[in-house]
Amino acid sequence: MKQISILSFALIFAIALFSSCQTEDAGGEQTDARDNIDKSWNVAEDTHSTTYGTSNYDVDITKNPSVENEIFINNFFSMGTDLKVTATYDDATRIILISEQTVDDNIIQGQGTVASAYNSIDFEYTVDDGAEIFNVTASYNESGVTATTNTKIVQ
Repeated sequence: MKQISILSFALIFAIALFSSCQTEDAGGEQTDARDNIDKSWNVAEDTHSTTYGTSNYDVDITKNPSVENEIFINNFFSMGTDLKVTATYDDATRIILISEQTVDDNIIQGQGTVASAYNSIDFEYTVDDGAEIFNVTASYNESGVTATTNTKIVQ
């Protein structure tokens, strides 16, 4: 009886683990929730500092194919397209969590909230470059979408 309980627990744990980032579409197919944010974004960033002030640049959010729920943000804090921040994404809460990490001698941590339409993300994070700690706010808007109206730009 004890062995059945252990097997039942292991089975439930395995199902929860492997389905945490998977959702079903209308046709019943399994999809990866990270697909909703795996794209290019326009960033409007404010460091609230006279050192860097405000800036606008682009980032790419991509899925880590090796780790469920994990994403990469390339060009985070406009550090360069060859540098990336690693974060986790929880579609149930629409939270992107950036655990403390060091990228190019900058200590970074924070979080973002993804809009329900998956077309914008509001971030708050800190960046410690060793000389100053920046308390940053940033608005990510889907590339091709204007920040004020969230309407597709026709080109």
